[in-house]
Amino acid sequence: ALGATAWFAAKVIRGDNGPDSNVVAVLPFEYSGGPDLAYLKEGIVNVLEANLTGEAGPRAVASQTIIAQWKRRGGDKNGLTEDEARALADELGAGQLLRGSIVAAGTDLVISATLASSAGTGQPVQAQVKGPADSIATLATKLAGQLLSLRAGESADRLGRLQSVPPAALRSYLVGQQAMRESRFIDAYNAFTAALGLDSTFALAAMGLSTAQSWSPVNLGSVPALDMAFRHRDKLGPRDSIILLMTTPTRFSGHPMTLREISDLRERLVQQVSDRPEGWYLIGDNYFHRGTAMGLTQDEALRRADNAFRRVLALDPDISYIKMHLAQMYLGATSVDRMKAVADSLGLRMPEIDITVEIMAGDSTDIGHYRERFGRLNADQLTMIGIFAGGSPVGDYAQEEALGRSTDANQRRTALIWARGGSWGQGRPGRANEMHARLVRVADRPEQSNLDQFVLAGLFEGADSTLAAEAVRTIAQPLALGGRAERTTLDDRAPALLAGLWAAKENDDATVRASLARLDAIAGRRDSVEWAAMARLFADAVRLVSGPGQPDRALLEAFDGAMSQAPPMPGPEYRSALNLIAARQWERLGDVKRGAAAAERAVTWDVTPIVQGTANRDLGRLKLAAGDTAGAVRAWQDYLFNRGRAEPEQKKIDDVIRAKLAELERAKR
Repeated sequence: ALGATAWFAAKVIRGDNGPDSNVVAVLPFEYSGGPDLAYLKEGIVNVLEANLTGEAGPRAVASQTIIAQWKRRGGDKNGLTEDEARALADELGAGQLLRGSIVAAGTDLVISATLASSAGTGQPVQAQVKGPADSIATLATKLAGQLLSLRAGESADRLGRLQSVPPAALRSYLVGQQAMRESRFIDAYNAFTAALGLDSTFALAAMGLSTAQSWSPVNLGSVPALDMAFRHRDKLGPRDSIILLMTTPTRFSGHPMTLREISDLRERLVQQVSDRPEGWYLIGDNYFHRGTAMGLTQDEALRRADNAFRRVLALDPDISYIKMHLAQMYLGATSVDRMKAVADSLGLRMPEIDITVEIMAGDSTDIGHYRERFGRLNADQLTMIGIFAGGSPVGDYAQEEALGRSTDANQRRTALIWARGGSWGQGRPGRANEMHARLVRVADRPEQSNLDQFVLAGLFEGADSTLAAEAVRTIAQPLALGGRAERTTLDDRAPALLAGLWAAKENDDATVRASLARLDAIAGRRDSVEWAAMARLFADAVRLVSGPGQPDRALLEAFDGAMSQAPPMPGPEYRSALNLIAARQWERLGDVKRGAAAAERAVTWDVTPIVQGTANRDLGRLKLAAGDTAGAVRAWQDYLFNRGRAEPEQKKIDDVIRAKLAELERAKR
């Protein structure tokens, strides 16, 4: 009867899916010491069960069940061999096995433990704590915290500081770390948020939240996580402080920095934490997204990013979002096979990548083929597919599904911003207008609609001129341009730039002069030298595009030189826009080589797609004029990559590019 009951209990725990890697079988520990503390041999199971089980993450098999099964196998008499212990864990559906020993010396204890896969795979983690026997609860809490931290990939130098964190907050943090490693970004975001809700000073959780936000399209920038981490940086150890400095150097410096300055600083600092994957991730991510903005060619930027990401995987082979980045690097018009080969070589099996490859390979119209698979995905995964496979019916369907899975207004707003921005890049301003109308209904305030993106899209991406002009008026209205300004603040820079650029486009000389007056006033301030320099750069951009004559060469030289340093900007789309202005002014002066260099700085793989399409189109034209036919072909192929459903007016532009590509192809034969 006992055997049948045990078999039935194991069947219920295990289910039909085999051992669960989040279920831990805690076996009674070996004990060495006097008889008065021998009860801890089994008692430790009860104490650890409480510490290992929470609302999320790992959970322990019930102590009563595990002790009964252990005794049934004779563990209380002869102990269990490693194979017998693994078999017991497997029968109970536990993918993890925790064994250990307790050595009593007088009133003190030394407790050692090993947490390993019940299948015998992977690297086990080991921990040890020491202290008085009457503090067994505290010792067990420390032991469980160490084991869970090491299991989640935390470095040994963090353990001491993590032990001071409330257990519930630590558990949520570790759940977030594990979710990040497995590219479950929404789960990571929620777990880190929960950890900070339990301990608002938990700087490591804030740093984790920042990384999760950067990878979660629907939660991008929803919480000022790095502000929280910086505010409580005294809770970090020396090495984590270096990682935070690498992540947010401008908060430490107290002033804005160019991308080149940030890159150089990171390259120096990473040498101090060369064994930390996070440091190399920051290096690679910077080159991947912003290498061209710093003046590197696309090939050189990707080579440096690839090297850094490979360093990450050499230190920690199981971080799946690094593998995703390596595959994403080859997302483009001519690299479907390369992208798939990279994913396959890394053992990367993620629906975002798999489905994108299928769509890019030609399966982009059969929505029914994907409906069931999309039903198993979350808003992040669907948004990524919508971004990667933009312009296809399946991509549109994925974006609509993402909106349906969004759980709050912020997520819906962010998903709509992605869909709107992607539509402009795909040559579909009409669809962008539809997304914008929905976005306005979701947003509580006009600025939540990212109206500056609408203006830039109107200037560079063929967005609706009427709506763009309306966006300019909304943005510029607080400036009272042309009237008497009550104040001149640093926050006036971007609105004054946008108003000036739009006025130049519309030949509105009065507004151009008013915008320049405001920018020049900010540029003359002495309380913030770096921010004043940005206003000066914005004023130069307006001057370069206004007026019918040739651009001033000396002004353009200075402007282009400043842009080649990748100066600080309100957002990456501003940097691309200003580089594109420099490219076009060089073209007007007949210097297509310098124009091509500026246009290449405008083509980045950044989170905001605005300006990127036009930048590639201009880059192709300038490369061809400079004699770089291969560069022109690549740029134009990337431009046309997701424009297969461009709307009629945009299609006319694209057909000219297609004809030129066909002509270049014929010339090669």
